[in-house]
Amino acid sequence: MADLRSTRSRTEAAWRRRFGDGGDDFGDGVRDEVRQSWDRSTAPVDLAAAPVDESVDPLELWHASPLRPAIEAVEDEIRELAEDRGFVAAVMDDNGRLLWTAGGRRMRRRAESVNFAPGGLWDEGSVGTNALALALDQGRPAQVFSAEHYAAMVHGWCCFAAPLHDPVTKRPLGVLDLSSTWDQAHPMAFAAVRALALATQAVLDAQAVAPAEAETAVRVMGGHELKRGGVVVPLALRQAEILALLALSDHGLGPEQLHDQLHGENPVSLVTTKVEVSHLRSLLGGAVTTRRYALTDVVTDVAELRDALRDGRVQDVARLYRGPLLPTSESPGIREWRDTLEVAVRDIAMTSGLQALADRMPYDLAVQEAAAGALAPDDPRAGWAKARLRRAGS
Repeated sequence: MADLRSTRSRTEAAWRRRFGDGGDDFGDGVRDEVRQSWDRSTAPVDLAAAPVDESVDPLELWHASPLRPAIEAVEDEIRELAEDRGFVAAVMDDNGRLLWTAGGRRMRRRAESVNFAPGGLWDEGSVGTNALALALDQGRPAQVFSAEHYAAMVHGWCCFAAPLHDPVTKRPLGVLDLSSTWDQAHPMAFAAVRALALATQAVLDAQAVAPAEAETAVRVMGGHELKRGGVVVPLALRQAEILALLALSDHGLGPEQLHDQLHGENPVSLVTTKVEVSHLRSLLGGAVTTRRYALTDVVTDVAELRDALRDGRVQDVARLYRGPLLPTSESPGIREWRDTLEVAVRDIAMTSGLQALADRMPYDLAVQEAAAGALAPDDPRAGWAKARLRRAGS
């Protein structure tokens, strides 16, 4: 905190020398990119709030924005970070207009007081130097601290922003930003906004894959991952739970059925489940049917594993089983399916003695005994089987 206070004092002094006295002796503590942006900025430094674009409805712009489906795919992570750490998150389009914000109540109130809200204009021409404008103009992540901001109204802020690009033309589509009070400035916040922007960009890239190439493949055994057209797309645990439950349902699930399997008796609104499915539908390019939810054109390892178990295809079971179904999930429906699949896989591991399955069930002593017993003493795999057996029995 002492270092932040010292840095803030230096930037405030430099800002006063430049704008309070009308001079050009910045002194120490002003980065070149900030100095250059100050020189370009022409808005009044004593703005009370950012101007608002009254000619458009920001809600309509947001619904039509190519950024919306991608942001919605990672919205839970953005909201969790913003609300837990006292940030306000924002999305700005390529014209400098804020389209969407989220965050804790305290920081959002502070943001709204200066029109850091949908409709507000935060390009360099409107409010001067800020992280969103720098990220948009330079095409790379940017951070602006305290009095590095051109407008005095946000000298109490720190802002971290990263650009988002059209996956085909590579032109800038907008910016993702995290902003808070100056005392929240930390390298981890800068790393966080870059990570969230990379996750959002991955969704944009996946959505741009040509339909003929855009096979959607989901892994939920032993972890969770989604690939669309070969591009890895961020997949939240809740989204993976929904995908698994729909994949394992032969005839789809109604909203109430899905909700019960996700939440059981926990006091969660049905509206929450419907919104989550809507976000997932956007992420998958419409591959979830409406009314009665079912997957279309989505390949899941868990459905393939279930079918292999039903048909007794032992080698396919060994290929598809990479660990328990979503091992960290506490959803009732997932727990039930996880137990069912584990029993079936374990039975095949015991009767077949397959080494591949033994590798994936390292602490099951009975499975290791069956696998070791299936090998001849001179089998080159016998040593590894004995090592697994010793580990499971320890």
